[in-house]
Amino acid sequence: MKLTGSRQMRGLDQRAIEEYGIPGIVLMENAALGVVRHMEGFCGDPDGKRVLVVCGPGNNGGDGMAVARHLANRGARVEIVFLNDPESYSGDAAVNRDIVRAMNIPATVAADDETAGALAESAAAADIIVDAIFGTGLKRPLAGRFALAVETINQRRAAVVAVDIPSGLNSDTGAVLGTAVRAGITVTFGLAKIGHFTGQGPELCGAVEVVDISIPSAAAAQAETNAILLDDGEIAPMIPARPRTGHKGTFGHLLIIAGSRGKTGAGILAARGAAASGCGLVSVAVPWDLNPVFEAALIEPMTIPLPASTDGRPVAGDLDLLLKAAGERRAVVVGPGIGTENDTAELVLALAGQCEKPMVIDADGLNIIAAAGGLRREHATVLTPHPGEMARLLGSTTAEIQENRPEAARRLAAESGAVVVLKGAGTVIAHPDGRLAVNPTGSPLLAAGGSGDVLAGIIGGLMAQGADEWSAACLGTYVHGLASQSLGCGQDRGVPATKLCEEIGPLFSYLMKS
Repeated sequence: MKLTGSRQMRGLDQRAIEEYGIPGIVLMENAALGVVRHMEGFCGDPDGKRVLVVCGPGNNGGDGMAVARHLANRGARVEIVFLNDPESYSGDAAVNRDIVRAMNIPATVAADDETAGALAESAAAADIIVDAIFGTGLKRPLAGRFALAVETINQRRAAVVAVDIPSGLNSDTGAVLGTAVRAGITVTFGLAKIGHFTGQGPELCGAVEVVDISIPSAAAAQAETNAILLDDGEIAPMIPARPRTGHKGTFGHLLIIAGSRGKTGAGILAARGAAASGCGLVSVAVPWDLNPVFEAALIEPMTIPLPASTDGRPVAGDLDLLLKAAGERRAVVVGPGIGTENDTAELVLALAGQCEKPMVIDADGLNIIAAAGGLRREHATVLTPHPGEMARLLGSTTAEIQENRPEAARRLAAESGAVVVLKGAGTVIAHPDGRLAVNPTGSPLLAAGGSGDVLAGIIGGLMAQGADEWSAACLGTYVHGLASQSLGCGQDRGVPATKLCEEIGPLFSYLMKS
């Protein structure tokens, strides 16, 4: 599904009005009807329910007033609270202001910090609160009565419906602008926004519903956006083919360089993730003295004991052996659990610079690259940082990364020439050419040690099967998240990362039937 930002959405609205002659009031009316329809699905029949509609300045407030009058017509006991002087509305919003006045819908004005307390009284009695304070154009932190209104809404037990986006949530980044409404459902217009699905968006938006407000499909198709939300339809064509006449060699051979003393689990989990992805053969290159541990834990994957690596970690003395092994395989994963000692760092940097095979660099491999000031490979590469690793790679802070995850991922992709998978809620995948994908799958079960190692193995396994780096990153991330959801069944803790691998194979079968 196509995603857009606030600037592109404004452009679409303007095209609909100026080029196609669709009056703005028609777009507003369609938006309001869509909100009411989805509200009925989420909250039930509004007849007799007490509904508070909180309106801010601009057209988002106009949308809220249109929602209020439709709810009143359906028998709801509606009250409007204006957080600005109602006389300040203009255009389509002013039209709806005049209509709600003519309908005698009760309204309270809380247009300054002194009167903002009136909202708390109205909110206390509400069954449903409609957040129509700010829309997708907001870019500054909320303060004063607006921040107080948001906090008041969040303190109530009423069902909360956000109009277009929860007020205070940045629609381009998913960052919270000071404070933000926590909604049970968000009804957005025309196209979904990037901020709905990454950063704090998944936590604050609740269910996201997209309403057709009559923007012509031709205009929507031409929208200036290269961002998508991954879904079954986007993902299914990315799955590598599996001919009935194929054999283990047909489905690729992956080399994994991972694990060190105290972190053998990282290499084991990466290998299991690769095998679960459908990779025909997996070889794990391991320090010589740890080989018995890997041989005991891994049955299907093979091991390559590294003779120079006898201190519990891979070292530069095994570079030639590893380059030869990589040359005989289709793809390489390097980094999980290998440590960042100088001789290990020397090995990783040399491999990244000299190996011509597609490569996934994860975990300690990323920290090594960050310490070296970055690296740009001329061959297919996927980088899989979590926000802390991303901060080190970009010389930033984790907080700064989280403020604008899409921009951080795009920046690293452009600088490194690699596809970047920025992990976290609403994982962001960025291509060096500017493409962006947001992954909606996942659950709290992924917030556990080892889940990232499984992901690195899945992506590497898909590249070994012939998937390009973009497809492997998108497909691997999507299936990895689905696996956690499949395991969840209402559980959000206590499931080890090894269990993810057991879910992956059936999910590929499911997606291929989509």
